[in-house]
Amino acid sequence: MLLIFLLFFLCNWQKTEALELINIPTTNTLKKGDAALFFRIYDEGGLVIDSRFGLTQRVVVGIPLDLQNAIGDDKMETSLPLVLSGRIRITDGTKRFPSLAIGYHDPYGYKKRWLNDKGEPRKRIKGIKGLYLVASKPILLLDTKIASHFGLLTDAEDYKKGGLSLFCGAEVGIGSGIEFLTEIEDIPLDKGEEKREAALCLGMKWNLAPKLSLEFDLIDLSRSPSRIVKICYQTTLFKSEK
Repeated sequence: MLLIFLLFFLCNWQKTEALELINIPTTNTLKKGDAALFFRIYDEGGLVIDSRFGLTQRVVVGIPLDLQNAIGDDKMETSLPLVLSGRIRITDGTKRFPSLAIGYHDPYGYKKRWLNDKGEPRKRIKGIKGLYLVASKPILLLDTKIASHFGLLTDAEDYKKGGLSLFCGAEVGIGSGIEFLTEIEDIPLDKGEEKREAALCLGMKWNLAPKLSLEFDLIDLSRSPSRIVKICYQTTLFKSEK
């Protein structure tokens, strides 16, 4: 913990690209030749390792790997076979209109559901699952720049179970290298058989060093919130020729 605070005060701040807010996606992509590695630590020693690669300025692909019980004595379970995630940025934003992107993300594994012992859907502590359309637009409020994100999510594997929902969220810088995150996910349009309910999530992100960030999040504040930790590192694999 002491090391984290030393980094916090001494490092030269530089934001990492927010490919996701807490759970919900943004329209951000990576530069061609860049890569990002995300570690999401969740309940009971679980870990999602998510690698992303910039194929072009508008296209990002990724491979999320979920490791349940990665830390601890219980038998480790994985999300194999892996499901390829991706995002295509359709348009760039203007002063009047938001940027748009379409994508797919699934850290749970093909045809796998995240349910409890009663067969009820658990909180999305591993991230979202499904096909999405997202819009992002900066908003200026009282001389403060707020990045807003909103969109649609559907379960492409099994619409009957997953249904269709809305999501929205925002991020705002509140200090040197510090960002406050908030989002509402699973706002139901069609609840599907799993009957998910809207969930409020809050988070705090520290940009510890150039292209390195640490994040603490609370998932679903209306019902005993779950705590997760996210670490993100971005790097350049090769420089693209313009």
